Amino acid sequence: MKKSLKIFAAVLAVFCALASCEDSSLPSDSPSSAETTVSNVSSEETSSEETSSQTPSEASPESSNASSEASSESSVTSSESTDDDSSEEDMYSLVRLENEVTPSELPSIKEMLYATHSNFLLTDDGKLYSYGFNGLGGLGQKFYNKDKNNPFWEQWTGLPHLMDIDEKVEHIYGATREYTFAALTESGKLYGWGNNRYGIIPSEDNVVTTPTLIRFDQKIKEAGISQMFLIVLAEDGNAYYCGWMGLGSKYAYGEIDEYPDICRQDSYMDFRKIEVPGGESVQSVFCSQNYCGVLTESGKVYLLGQFPKYKSPTPKPKDAEGFYLFEVRSPEPIVQVAPGSVWLILLSESGKLYYTGEWGYMAGGEAEDYSSKLIELNFLDDVVEIKGSTLAILARTKDGSIYFWGDNNTYENGRIIPGMDKIVNQPQKLPVPEKAGKMFLGCYNVFVFGQSGDIWGFGLGYGNRFLTRSADQLKPYPQSDDVQTPYKMPIYARPDYPDYFL
Repeated sequence: MKKSLKIFAAVLAVFCALASCEDSSLPSDSPSSAETTVSNVSSEETSSEETSSQTPSEASPESSNASSEASSESSVTSSESTDDDSSEEDMYSLVRLENEVTPSELPSIKEMLYATHSNFLLTDDGKLYSYGFNGLGGLGQKFYNKDKNNPFWEQWTGLPHLMDIDEKVEHIYGATREYTFAALTESGKLYGWGNNRYGIIPSEDNVVTTPTLIRFDQKIKEAGISQMFLIVLAEDGNAYYCGWMGLGSKYAYGEIDEYPDICRQDSYMDFRKIEVPGGESVQSVFCSQNYCGVLTESGKVYLLGQFPKYKSPTPKPKDAEGFYLFEVRSPEPIVQVAPGSVWLILLSESGKLYYTGEWGYMAGGEAEDYSSKLIELNFLDDVVEIKGSTLAILARTKDGSIYFWGDNNTYENGRIIPGMDKIVNQPQKLPVPEKAGKMFLGCYNVFVFGQSGDIWGFGLGYGNRFLTRSADQLKPYPQSDDVQTPYKMPIYARPDYPDYFL
């Protein structure tokens, strides 16, 4: 009996030693278990705050006390929460980074991009910040994943984080319901990150977690990007395209880890010049989930991609395989294009709007309606600017008013137009308390820059989108803050107005 006990004790000692070695092999900055609890996250945040550079307000005793209270509150909430609450907490992990900033530390804002989960702020000094959820590397940040083999696990950061791009950024691009983004620098270089299943970012990885230089032999003036398409306007006045070539369409919208080899085989990973009829110079380029296109100097619009409902008068070349370039013929020159997922709205030089495509509510009808040709919309007069997302559209009129219509959000507490249904099929004037200078349309949000420099926000506040929470108020999982719209953001925009406001 004693001999058996000695053997059992020896086996147990070996087992414990192996377990200890396995634990010590984990990275020092990673959780010790895949089942990270709320209290573990809170302690990691406290450690991160202590080692990072602090502003005077963050270093103050009041701030430290507030942080401790928030951590304590989180732990109590975790122990007393219901099963549903626990599952939500386990689903998300709050990541705190040393180079996060509070809104008051930001210079004035130049551009904003709010996609499904990823949010971006471009400041006047050329710095690009991201915050929100890091699904598919959408934030361009190297987060530690709870499951190292699963790049889709939702980790998030609640405060803007400076992105790692060496020079000043001029513009930020991305389709609002996707996870692929690009930044254009002042020297004309383009950096991309996020979902890379179609290989448009020069990397073997399907998920690119840091801004990566896109190789192009000219200075880039403008760009458009989505999961399947990348289009650039070069300094020579021509547009160049890479991405999906239109083959194997049944694989186009599968999960990112499905058919990766097929997707890349069906994609041009080198740039090809778009041969505009007559050799006309390109004025601007644009991109949607399903297509990309160009607007020429004379006001003509050409599309390349999948636009199934539109009956193009441009005949398909007999030798064309996959996509071919076709013209969307309008009765007058076009000055701006608002691309949607399966629809298109054009702004003419006389201020008229034209529509074609599916999702008829964009033209005042029902969701199942569509137009097989270009039709004129009689919604508004004197339109001077339009912007489209996958789901909705914004229009600004000459008097500085902003109108919204389209998908009004699934979440009632995040409706852009409160008190209205999910679908708004007629333009609704946004109650901005001052004349508007700029407007930005995201997946679930609208932001308007007022003439005073204030930024007014509308829509869903989930994940600290409106920056309502400071560092010591963030919890380990995202909160959905109810805000009154228009909501005055705690950041500032330098007034920048078109000529017709002067």
